[in-house]
Amino acid sequence: MDWDVFCQEHSNFFHLPAWQALLTGAFGATTFYLDRDGIRCCVQVFSAGPFRLAYVGFPVGGSVSGETVSKYFLSALLKSSPGFQADLLRVPVSGFSASPSIEGKTIETPETAITELQRWSPESLDRAVLRNLKRANSRYLKTRTALTEADGDTIFDLYRNAVTRHGGIHRYNRAYFRGIVTLSLHEPRLRCNLAEYDGQVIGFIVTVDNIDTTYYLHGGISMEHRELRPSDLLFFEAISASKQRGQKVFNMLSSPRKQYSLIRFKEKWGGETRLHRTYQFVISPVRGRLFSVAESCYRVLRG
Repeated sequence: MDWDVFCQEHSNFFHLPAWQALLTGAFGATTFYLDRDGIRCCVQVFSAGPFRLAYVGFPVGGSVSGETVSKYFLSALLKSSPGFQADLLRVPVSGFSASPSIEGKTIETPETAITELQRWSPESLDRAVLRNLKRANSRYLKTRTALTEADGDTIFDLYRNAVTRHGGIHRYNRAYFRGIVTLSLHEPRLRCNLAEYDGQVIGFIVTVDNIDTTYYLHGGISMEHRELRPSDLLFFEAISASKQRGQKVFNMLSSPRKQYSLIRFKEKWGGETRLHRTYQFVISPVRGRLFSVAESCYRVLRG
């Protein structure tokens, strides 16, 4: 069966060839399409300086049908590791999925999701949130769909400023956000919406429908206009639209451990926070350990 057709049958976005092409164009990633023991999934290999990291189903993990990969699949994958030419293999596992039958070193981060989206209601929101929404709607904010490469540039600038503000790592580049906008024009499950004030883009949100879950991938605002509450308006519209489309979960993905304000922002929409685990397996004993040491040192230096 054609891979694209198989993904469409399972309503899976993150294993689509079009998503793999975006990752290749933006980051030079190499994708391997695997079909073993009845499990189909993509493994993407990214360069991180002199090292190469392989991910199962970047960014959310799982197979095309949504299952967490089994230990037997991982065993077969690791045995064929020379073909991947990777130093480490990472397997993302959501805190809102069934516990996997795999063991290994894990990286844990707080992950927030609205687990019963069809029961979610604006009436359940805190009064402060409702006040912010009323303020956003009364300040002549408009929302629209991103349409052009220039919109992609604006989104990248907002993203870059947000990461810099929080002392984070710039993981995504301009080509990636341009690719997001371009792909969203042809793939309805990928949505990139903007908030405008007086003709200026002051906020954005990127979401993806993958199987029965909507994932919040990226978002950012202009701090100069934060009092206009563009993020509240964009989140409210995204959650409401996801519910109308019949999705079961609105997953806001992981947050950096020390960004407590971001976690609280996600939880105020009715989200529950659990531990997301990324299982890590060493493929190249020497280079894999060198990368782990380098990464640990970097985290210590950043505090």
